Amino acid sequence: MKKIIFTLFFLSIFIVAACDSSPSMPEAMDKMLQEDMFNEPIVQDLEFPEYYEGYQVEFHSTDQRIIHNDGSVNTRAYPDGERTVDIEITMSDGNDVYQRTVTFTVGVDPETAHLYEALEDLENRALFNDVFDEDVVLVDSVDDLDISYEIDSPYLNENGEVTRPPYHTGGVDVDVNVTVSDGENELSKIFTVALLQKPYSTISYDETLEFENLATEYLLDDTTLDVFYTMEGGLPYVDIESFLTLLDGGEQTGAIDKSQLEITHDGPSLTISITIEADDEEYEEGDTPVEEDTTFILDFAFDENRITVNEFNFFGSFSESTQTDFGSGLSVSDYEEHPGDDVTFELSEYDLEIIHDEERGYLMPFQMANLFFSGQMFDVSYNGDELIGWDTYQRQSATVQNRLRDSSLNNEPMSDAILLKTYNYMVFTFDYFYGLKDDQGVDTYYDVFSKEQITAQGNNHYDAVFRSAYNLDDLHTSYLMSGFYRPDHEVELQLSHLGSRTRGFYQNFWDIEDMNLCERDEVIYYDNGRVALIPVAGFDEDTGDDFDAFMQEIQLQAGVEDIVVDLSCNTGGIVGGMIQVIGHMTNEPIPFHYLNPTDGATATYWYESEVDAYDEYNWHVLSSPITYSAGNMMVRTVQEMGIAHVIGEDSAGGAASIRTNILPTGAIIIMSSTSVSADEDYNSVEMGIPVDTPLSLEDFTDEDPSYRRHHHHEFDERIGR
Repeated sequence: MKKIIFTLFFLSIFIVAACDSSPSMPEAMDKMLQEDMFNEPIVQDLEFPEYYEGYQVEFHSTDQRIIHNDGSVNTRAYPDGERTVDIEITMSDGNDVYQRTVTFTVGVDPETAHLYEALEDLENRALFNDVFDEDVVLVDSVDDLDISYEIDSPYLNENGEVTRPPYHTGGVDVDVNVTVSDGENELSKIFTVALLQKPYSTISYDETLEFENLATEYLLDDTTLDVFYTMEGGLPYVDIESFLTLLDGGEQTGAIDKSQLEITHDGPSLTISITIEADDEEYEEGDTPVEEDTTFILDFAFDENRITVNEFNFFGSFSESTQTDFGSGLSVSDYEEHPGDDVTFELSEYDLEIIHDEERGYLMPFQMANLFFSGQMFDVSYNGDELIGWDTYQRQSATVQNRLRDSSLNNEPMSDAILLKTYNYMVFTFDYFYGLKDDQGVDTYYDVFSKEQITAQGNNHYDAVFRSAYNLDDLHTSYLMSGFYRPDHEVELQLSHLGSRTRGFYQNFWDIEDMNLCERDEVIYYDNGRVALIPVAGFDEDTGDDFDAFMQEIQLQAGVEDIVVDLSCNTGGIVGGMIQVIGHMTNEPIPFHYLNPTDGATATYWYESEVDAYDEYNWHVLSSPITYSAGNMMVRTVQEMGIAHVIGEDSAGGAASIRTNILPTGAIIIMSSTSVSADEDYNSVEMGIPVDTPLSLEDFTDEDPSYRRHHHHEFDERIGR
C-alpha cells in the first residue's frame, strides 16, 4: 500500500512540475518574437504560426498594403526605404486571451536596393524641387539604369514638354510615375512636378473685320465687328455684347432676338438672362397653356475663368425662326418639362480663357461665342480676314465652303498655339455639346482624341480631325470640310475610316438600293388594290404637302383598306416634316420626347396637325436597317401611340439632331447635338426600334402589276392579322 501511495504522489509531483514549466502567454509571446523570421528589417515573407507553445495565435496587420494577415510582405511597391507596420497579435488558450501590438520594420528588398538608391537620387534633383514655366529635362538613365515616365496631364508629357496651365489655376502639380529598371527588376515611385501658371492674358492688338451674311433663312445686315488677339495668339476674341448685336441682325430679322436678353455686368462678372413668359392669348378657351414663366441664366465669372448656365435650354431660348416654316400646319397643344441641373464650364481644364478688359469689354473666344449664341441653324465663321454668316442648310454649298476657306492664311503654317487651342476647344465642345457622350461611355474626350495627331501641322492636322470624327462611329457625326490653312485639302471617305456600326449602315444601304426600293416616287398598290404603299424617302419642308397629294390619290381608289408608309429608304430629315406625315394618320396629339444628357433635362411636347386624319385606314410603317434619325423617330412615335403596325426590319437608330462645330483652324465637324429623341421613359432611341412584325423587304421589291395582283402574299397573313 505504501508503495502505491508513493507512486501516486510521485506522479502528482511530476504533473505539477510540468505545468509550472509551461510559459505564460506573455512569456510565449516574447519567445515567439525572438524567432529569426521576425528579425528586422524584414525583407521577405513571414511564416505566421497558427499555434505557438500550445497557444492559438492570430495576426492582424494595420497596413495590408505592406504586410498581409497571412505574413506575405510587399517590399517592392513602397520604395521609400524602411517602413513600419503595426501588427496586432492575439494569443489564446481557449479561455483567456492575451493581446499585444508590435511594430515591425520592413526594409528594402536587397535585389532592388540599387533601384531604390537611384530613385532617391532622382528625388533630390532639381526636377522635383523647383517650379517650372518651360520644358523640363526627363533623363532616360541614371547609373546605367533605365528610367521611364508615365504622365497623365494636359500640361506635361513624357517628353518633358510643358504647356503652362491657365492663369486661373494658380499653377498645378503634376504626378509623374517614375520607373527605374535594371533589365530584370524594376521599381516605381510617384513624384510631383510643379508647373507655374501662365500670366493673365491681355489683349495685344485688335482689328475691325467685315461681316457678310450668305444665309437665306436668317437675314442679317452686313456690318463690321472688332476682333481681339492676345500676345499668346491662338484664338480670336470678341466682345460678347457686340457679337450678340451682330447676331440680332440690325434692320433685318436676325438669328437671335437680343431684345429678349437682360445683360448685367459688375466688375469681373457678366450675366445674361432671358425670361420666357406665358402668353394665354395664343390659346383658345379651355386649352392648356404651352408655356409657363421660365428664366434661363448664363453667368460669366471672369475672375474664376468659369461659365455657369442654370439650364441648357438657355442656348436655344432666344433664337429666331427661319424664313421657311418647317413646321407648317403644326402647333403645340401641351408640354411637360423636367429641368436639368446647373452646368459649369470649367474653362481652365481646357486651357481656354475668358478675358475682362476694362477698355474692350467682356471677351470670349470667337468660336465659343458662335457655339453659345448662334443657335443650331446658323453660324458665323472666321477665316482670318472676314466674318461670314451662313445657314446650316447651306453646309453642302460649294459657294459657301469656298468663301469660308478663301483667306490670306491659305497654305500658311499653323502656329503651335492655334493647333493646341484647336485640340482643347474640340475636346471642350464634345465634352459639353455632344449628345452621345453617355451612349459612348466617355468621361472626357481627352481620353479619345489624340493630342499628338490633332496638333500636327498642315494636312496632318485636318486628317486627324477627320479620323477623330469618324472614329466615333456615329452617323450624325461627320467631317464637313478642311479649313482655310489648307483650302484645297480633301479627304476621301473610305469604309476603313468608319466604325462597325456605320459600316454596317452603308452596307445595308447599298443592299436596299440594289432592291430598287429607293427609286420609288409614287403610290404602289398590292393585293388587288387593297394595300397602298406610300414611299417617304426623307423629310423636308415639302413632305407634308407631298404626302397629302398621295392621300388624295388613294382616296380616289376604291377598295384600299391598308396603307403602308414606306420608310425603308428614309435616312431622316426635318422633324417637322415627319410630324406632318403622322398628322395624316391620327387626330390625337402627337408626343415627342426629348432628353439632354449634359444637364439631365427631359421634356415632352404634344403636337397637333391641322390636317383631318385619314383614320378609316389600317396604317402600317415599313422599317429597315437604314431607317434612321427622323425616320427612326417616326417608328418610335407611331409604335408608342399604337396608330400603326411597324413591319419590316428593325430601324437603324439615330436620336440626336445635328449641329455644326467650327474649329479655330476652320475645319468643320457636323456632330450629334444634345437634343436627343427618347421614348416615353426618356431613354435614348439612338440604337433603333424593334419592329412589331418582322417582314422581309423582298416582299415589297417587285413592282410588276401582275406580280402584285396575283402572286404577292396576302397582307393579312404576312403581318399575322
